[in-house]
Amino acid sequence: MEATTVEPWWRAAARLLTSLPVRLACTAIAVALLLHGVDAGAAMRSLGGVDFGWLLLAMLLTAGGYALSVVEWGVLLRAASPHARWLRICSWQVQSVFMGSVVPGGAGGDALRAVHAAGVAGAARGVASLICSRMAGSCGMATWALLSALLLHALFGWITVAAAGVLVLLIAAGWLCAFTAAPLVARCSRHPLRLLRRGASLAMPLTDALHRFREHRDAVAMSVVAGVAGWSVNLLSLAALAHSVGVDVGPQLFAVVMPLSLLTTLVPFAVSGIGLREGVLVGLLVHAGVAPQKAGALAVLVDLQPLPVALCGAWLWLTERSAAATRRAATAAPNLQGAALGAG
Repeated sequence: MEATTVEPWWRAAARLLTSLPVRLACTAIAVALLLHGVDAGAAMRSLGGVDFGWLLLAMLLTAGGYALSVVEWGVLLRAASPHARWLRICSWQVQSVFMGSVVPGGAGGDALRAVHAAGVAGAARGVASLICSRMAGSCGMATWALLSALLLHALFGWITVAAAGVLVLLIAAGWLCAFTAAPLVARCSRHPLRLLRRGASLAMPLTDALHRFREHRDAVAMSVVAGVAGWSVNLLSLAALAHSVGVDVGPQLFAVVMPLSLLTTLVPFAVSGIGLREGVLVGLLVHAGVAPQKAGALAVLVDLQPLPVALCGAWLWLTERSAAATRRAATAAPNLQGAALGAG
């Protein structure tokens, strides 16, 4: 008789929490609680009285932030492969916004960029450029979070300052590991323990690619500058969105509340943190003195903020798919004709 293996309870619980029915149910509950806590009618009336001047400014600043994100990743990808063209990088970045909105969790955008980057720079170098780009963007978020938490410590407490400080340290540790892990991984690849040797061999191409970015310090520095500038512009766009619905707050408030609300996208039992993300944002804004109905209206605008760029990304993605299908059809036609003549 075959022995029956009993699955550990924690593994069964994790699989249950991440199952689609549970995630959909938790998302629905979060949305219902959000609607219960916010007067939806008053929030819609706030949206109806939006100031289009401030809204236009917010859209322009958002576009500027996405343009800087292209620079943030592009300088690294071009350092890994000079064959990468800026126009293509811009197209992939915009398409990633669309794909990140479609795939739950936002991982679709990174997956799309990784595939295209691997096509021009190789898998290891392409993924390495993406990792460094993510860390460069996080530098801006962490820096502004720490400075703003210090400025608003009376409102959010010193625990927020400590959390922002930990975030800065984690990002610094990430850069240190990225640039120094290659020699250690190389030694582990020769370790007598087979499992460790196998894992190190799999990680070695990526750690070597990350290590090579030490030779491109100008590109890394430019990426970090673009990341900090891009997040700064994004904070200004959020402040403009707030003013469009009559909320007079500065970018320093969003520098604290946005990283906290974005953490909900990592929660495994909700779809992309929908409902939870808005609930956390509304709660923090209300804690800062914003009226609940205006906080609800602002949360809706924040969710819609990437929509214009996502629509452009959808058009580019569909255009590329159509062009690729046309090329395949044009390539297949002569082969089919040749086969038909040969058969005749």
